[in-house]
Amino acid sequence: MISARELFDDLKRGGEANLQDKWRKGNLIELPANGKVIMTGDLHGHQKNFDRLVRYADLEKNPNTHLIFHEVIHNGHPEVPNEDHTFIMLIQVVKLKIAFPDQVHYLMGNHEMAQCSGEEVLKGGHRMLKIFTNGLHARFREHADMALQAISDYLLTLPIAIRTENRIWMSHSLPSKRHLAQFDDAIFQDTLEGQHVVSDKSLRALLWDRRHDEACLSNLMQRWHVDIFIVGHQSQEYGHGRPLDEMIILASDHNHGHCLPFDLSVDYTSDELYGLIKPLASIA
Repeated sequence: MISARELFDDLKRGGEANLQDKWRKGNLIELPANGKVIMTGDLHGHQKNFDRLVRYADLEKNPNTHLIFHEVIHNGHPEVPNEDHTFIMLIQVVKLKIAFPDQVHYLMGNHEMAQCSGEEVLKGGHRMLKIFTNGLHARFREHADMALQAISDYLLTLPIAIRTENRIWMSHSLPSKRHLAQFDDAIFQDTLEGQHVVSDKSLRALLWDRRHDEACLSNLMQRWHVDIFIVGHQSQEYGHGRPLDEMIILASDHNHGHCLPFDLSVDYTSDELYGLIKPLASIA
C-alpha cells in the first residue's frame, strides 16, 4: 500500500519527468523516425489490460519502444461502492514514467482535464470527481486533500498530443469542425496552467470533441502535417473503430480492449495501420 509521502514524491518526480522528456516540445511529443510505438485507448483503471501492456512493451529490453497512455483515471464501475481507486493506476503509470522517462508518455484526456478543473463528469452513472475524492479519503485519510492537489498539479504537466515523423498523430480526441476556426495551436506551445483546464476552449475541443467529418480531418492533416489520427474518447464495444478513413479509435478499458503497435520507420497507409491493431486478450 502506497503511503502519502510516497505518493507525493512519485507525483513530483513524475511531473518533472513529463516536463523533461527528451522528445517533448512544448505540450507536444515529437517522436523520431526509428523505434516502435504501442498506442492504447482509454484505460479507466483496467488493471489486467494495463499489466498486459507493460508486459508486451517490455521496456527494459526494448529501449526504442514508446508506450503511450491516456485516460487512465475514473472507472465508471468501481469495485468498492462509491469509491474510485484509479489513483492506484495513475501512480503505476507515474512510476513507469520515472523508470523509463523517454519511453513512457501519458497524454491528457478529458477526464484528466476535468479532474484538474473540478468539472464534474458522469461515467457509468457515477459522479467521477466525487467518487475519486472518496477513494482518496478512504486511502489517505487526513492527507487526502493534499493528495488531491498533488494529483492535479501532476496532471497539469502532461503533454496533450504526439506527432511522429511518419506522419501519425495521437491524442485523446480531436477538435471538431465547429471549433476549427477558433482553435489556437498555441495550446501546443504554452505551459499548461490552471486557467487552461478551466477555460481554454482549444484544449477543451482537443480533449472533449466528437462527431468529426472528412472536411475536419482534411483541415487538421494540412495544419499539423500528418496523414493519420489515432484517438480514444469514443466508446468502442469491440475495442476499436474507424469511422473515417484517416481516423482510428481505440479502447483499452474492457475485456475486448485493443492496442495499436507500429514501427516509426514505416510509412503506413491507413489500411495498413488499422490492420496492425492487436487485442489485449492475446497478450500472454
